[in-house]
Formats: sequence, structure tokens, C-alpha cells
Amino acid sequence: MAITPKDPCGHCGNNDADNFRQYRTKDGDFMGKYCKKCGIEWLKADYLSPASRNCCDIQDSAFLGTEVLYENTPMESEVNEAFQVQSARTKIDTKYAAEILKPTDHITWHRVIGHWHHSIVSEVNQDKNEIIVIHWYKKGSDLQIYEESMAMNSTGNSLFNQMYRIDYPKEVKAANAPELVLARARSRVGDTGYGLLTDNCEAFATYCKTGIAKSHQVIWLVEKIKESCGLGNVGAIAKHGVRYISKVTHNIPLAAGEIIPAKVIEQALSGSQAVGAGVVLVLETGFVIWDLSQAYAERKDSKISKNDFVEASVRRIVEGIVSTGLAITCSIGLEIGIGVLFGCLFGPVGAIVGGIVGGLIGGITGNAVGRAIGTWGGSVAGKMIARRFSDDRSVMKVSDLKPGDHIVLNGWFFHPRCHAIVVDYKEADDDDGDHDNAQETEGKLLVIRNTHEHGVIEEWMKFEQPLFRVEYKKVHVWTQRRPLQMPGQR
Repeated sequence: MAITPKDPCGHCGNNDADNFRQYRTKDGDFMGKYCKKCGIEWLKADYLSPASRNCCDIQDSAFLGTEVLYENTPMESEVNEAFQVQSARTKIDTKYAAEILKPTDHITWHRVIGHWHHSIVSEVNQDKNEIIVIHWYKKGSDLQIYEESMAMNSTGNSLFNQMYRIDYPKEVKAANAPELVLARARSRVGDTGYGLLTDNCEAFATYCKTGIAKSHQVIWLVEKIKESCGLGNVGAIAKHGVRYISKVTHNIPLAAGEIIPAKVIEQALSGSQAVGAGVVLVLETGFVIWDLSQAYAERKDSKISKNDFVEASVRRIVEGIVSTGLAITCSIGLEIGIGVLFGCLFGPVGAIVGGIVGGLIGGITGNAVGRAIGTWGGSVAGKMIARRFSDDRSVMKVSDLKPGDHIVLNGWFFHPRCHAIVVDYKEADDDDGDHDNAQETEGKLLVIRNTHEHGVIEEWMKFEQPLFRVEYKKVHVWTQRRPLQMPGQR
């Protein structure tokens, strides 16, 4: 469907100018508009995604440059629920941020309190190592979207506040032109009405990059809440299933109003805590293994570096240990406390009901609090442990390598990581004219490596992904010079 810039929204009929965001280039040229009422984007043919062009049957250049607007169909990016932040990311050394980053980049950094802040780079100034970003920011009591400059310094190398660039797939980049990304961002400058779950800093950044507002932190949090509730409920069900059997076996009276002796309470609780704790432990172990497998899959696909993988793994293990421990402790504590209290007031039935309520509340609350503490503590532990290792980065093109680089290749089952030193490389022959594409997927490397069959050898090998380049920190070695002594001097 096509409309003109002055027409109402072709989807919901919205005709209120205040309910549209205007998309314009930096020079003020009109690009399209966004209906805030129904969330539909209307763009000139120049900026439509490939899928939208095909859907609207825009095949020739006759439609390009016209003022006609078409409905744009955004392309969603993948979500990995094991991560608080999109897993495909590249760490940025803030000392050289203005040299590395470019306008439209989606950047993020980890705050001390445990969450990730996100923004869109709109300009860079290499002379001052300064970037200009558009993001949600609080100045005084005002929380709104600002465009402001940020001077880069070495603080990004501290444990927290490490900066990353989110790496989007080629398909998403092709569907969202750089001019469109910046137009979306600038159309929001001055907006208020921050929404913690619906319109936060990450949702804003992903909207600019993809056309869809999405917060991975919120998705991750929802999954953690589901896990907490699930563990609490399943643990309580398991415990009270055993309790029911114990009740029947020992013929515990169910009449309300009876004074419940301590022996009866002990019988009612006998064995149930161990069963519930065991079920919670097994389920949480399964969740941890699943998340670690997801992290490993991201690592195998070259989306995260070694340090990111180590950090994510340590965080998840610590989170699992702390959350399970608190869930079991709080569940047993509240189950006994509320069970005894209700038992004294209402008899055996009160003890059973109170135990169920206390177990559920304790399990869910303890698990949720444990996840919050474990996530923060795990992040700290993960960052500290990861810094002990040398990091690496995925190499996408053979031309990104240079002689002397330390690379890690795929090996075999008993030698999964093969290390080598690059001596030289050859780019692939460009038979189809697509030089960049050939560089990304083909080519040869001359390397020196140690093999178990022939010892240290120099050989040519095919460039294949995943391939990682080890990143070494710059180390300054200071030596103390001694004064030159003449013969006979001491």
C-alpha cells in the first residue's frame, strides 16, 4: 500500500501530526514517517528493506526518489535468552574509540549496578577521541533522549564500564540503511516517557538499528522470573507429594482445630525437604547446562570472544549456585516457620496449608533474590577471571590478518584448538567479480605450527571460519640503566 507524506496512516487511519515521528536526513530531506499509534513505518522506496520492496513490487528505479511512501517490514534480530545483552559484540578500547566506531554503531557498556546501558553513535571526532551519541539519559530530574558528546578515556578498561559494539547480521544491516538508522534516532531526540520494560535505552537502540524496539535485558529477566517461579512451584509440589505419602503412612489427623504435637509436625515434614531440594538442584543444573550450551554455540559461531565466553560461563555458574542455595534455604525456613505457626493456630490442616504457602513463597523469593545476587556477583567474578586470560577476536576476512599474528584454528576431537603463527596469506581468486565476498569466505594462510606428527612445520592451509586472532595487551617493560664503568672502577 502506498500513501503520500500528508496522508493519514494507511494502516490505522491516524491523522494527528503529533502522533507521527518524522524521518529526515541530517540536511533535512524527508525520508518517511512512523505512526506512533500503530507502530507502522512509512518510507520512501529508497529506504525500504528488500523484503518490503518485493512485497510492494518496487522493481525499477522509477519509484526511487519519489515522495510516495510505502509500509516498511522490519527484520527482527535473533535473541539468545542466555545473555543479558546481544551475544554478537566486539569489545572497544576506549582509548581508540573514535578511530574504531562510526556513525550508526550501537554501543553498550556494563554499569556497576549490573545492567547494560545502550546508545547510538551519531558522530565521531577522531582529533579529540570524542563520540556523539543519542540515548536515554537523566540530567537532574529530567529523563529523556539526548544527543550529546562523550569524551573517551581509559575508564572503559576498568572492571565495569567496558564498552562493546553490537554486531548485527548482514541481512539486518542491508535492510536498514545508515541514513535510516540515524533518522530514527534523531526523530526521538527530546522524547520523554521512559519505560523500564517497554521503552528503555536498549529498546531505543534496537529500534534505531532494526525498526523493532526490543530489550534483551527484559527478555532475559522474564526468563529468569519464569525459572524462579517454576523451580519454586516444582520444588513445592515434589515436597508436598512426599508429605502427602508421609501423612497417609503415619495416619496424621486432618481435623482442624486440634492441637498439633511436635512429633506430628516432624512426621509431616519428614523427608520432604530433601526431595524438594533435590528437585530444585536437578532443575537448576539443567538450566545452567542449557545456558552454557547456548553460550558455547555463540562462541563456536564466532559471535563472542574467549573472554566473553569465560565471563558469561562464570556468571551463569555463580548465579545457579547462589540462587539454588537461597531457594532451598528460604523454602525450608519459611515452610517450617509458617507451618508451625499455622499448625498451632489451626491444627494439622493449618500446618499442611502453612507449609505449602511458606514453601512456595520461600522457594520463589529465595530463587529470585539469589539470581539477582548471583548475577551481580557472577559478573564481577567472571570479569576478574576472564581478565586472567588472553582474549581473542573472530577473523572474518583473510585480509584482516598480518604476519606475526597468533591465531587459533579448529582442530580435531583430542586437539580442538590448534594454535599457529601467520607468516603470509593469499586472497581468493575473484572469479565472479565480488572481491569482498571472496575475501570473507576463502583464501589461504601460510602458518608455522607445532604438529604431533612432524613437529614444527611451515605450511599453507585454507582460510576457514571460525578462526580467532589472539589479542595481547600492550606491556611496557622498563629497564634500569647502569652507568658505564671504566676499567678498574668498581
